[in-house]
Amino acid sequence: RRMIPVPLFYWVFVSYCALFIFVEVYRVPVSSGLCLEKRVFYRLISGFHSAITISIAAYNYKPPPGGFGPGSWFRNTEMFAGRFGTKWSWEGPQRLKNVYFVFLLELRALLKVGPYLQNELFFTGNEKEDIETRVAIDELLDIIRQFPDQFDEHELFKGIESHARELREEFRSHFLNISRIMDCVGCDKCRLWGKVQIHGMGTALKILFSDLPHSHYRIGADGTTQGAPFQLTRNEVVSLFQSLGRYSSSIKEVGEFRKEMLKGHPGLDEL
Repeated sequence: RRMIPVPLFYWVFVSYCALFIFVEVYRVPVSSGLCLEKRVFYRLISGFHSAITISIAAYNYKPPPGGFGPGSWFRNTEMFAGRFGTKWSWEGPQRLKNVYFVFLLELRALLKVGPYLQNELFFTGNEKEDIETRVAIDELLDIIRQFPDQFDEHELFKGIESHARELREEFRSHFLNISRIMDCVGCDKCRLWGKVQIHGMGTALKILFSDLPHSHYRIGADGTTQGAPFQLTRNEVVSLFQSLGRYSSSIKEVGEFRKEMLKGHPGLDEL
C-alpha cells in the first residue's frame, strides 16, 4: 500500500522530546581528526536534523493572541536565516550543505540500484498503477543519470578489509540505534515519518555498501557458492523513495525561503 502524503508540519517535535532525541543521536563523537566514514555519518545525521528544521521553519505555528482560538501557520524566514546563516552560529551554512549531501547520497544509491528496480515486479493491486509506477521509476532514473555531480562511495571503507567491515557494521548499528531512539517521539505521525526517513537513509547505505551491479554470490576456496544475492524488501524500497522525497521537499523549501529573503539580510550571504 502507498503511504498517504502528510503535511510537513507534522515534523514539529515538541517540548523537551526533540532536545533529548538529538542529544542522543549526536552522541557519536565526530571531529576533523576522525576518519572519513565517521565524518560522513555525522553529515548524514546533521542533514536529517536540518531537513526537519527546514520543515519546521516552513510550517511554523503562531499561537492566537491571548492563547484562545485558532492559530495560524506561516513561513518563519527569521528562524531559517538564524539556523542556516551565520547570525546564530558559524555552522549554519554547513548544516544546509549537509541536506544537499544526504540528497546526493540517496540519488547515487537510487541510480546504483536502478537495474535491480527495473527488473523487479511492482504490485500495487492495480494493473494501471503498476505500469505507471514502472514508467515513473524509468523516467526518474533517466533524470538522475543526466546529473553530473554524483556522490562517490568508492572513497568509503577502503584499506584493510577487516577494518572496513568493522566500520560498515558500526554504521548499521548506529542507524539501528537511531531508529530506536525515534521511538521516544511523542507524536505518532512524527515518529512514523522519522523512522521512515532514517530507514530510507539506511537503505541507501546498504545499497552503496553492496557490490552492485556485480553478483553478490561469491565462490569460496572449496569452489562452492557463498553468500546471498542482493535483495531489498518492500519496506526498504518504499522508505528509500519516501526519504528522497522528503529531502527533495526540503530543498524546494530552501528555494522558497531564498525568494522571500531581502537582499543583504544579515547572515544570508553564505546561503
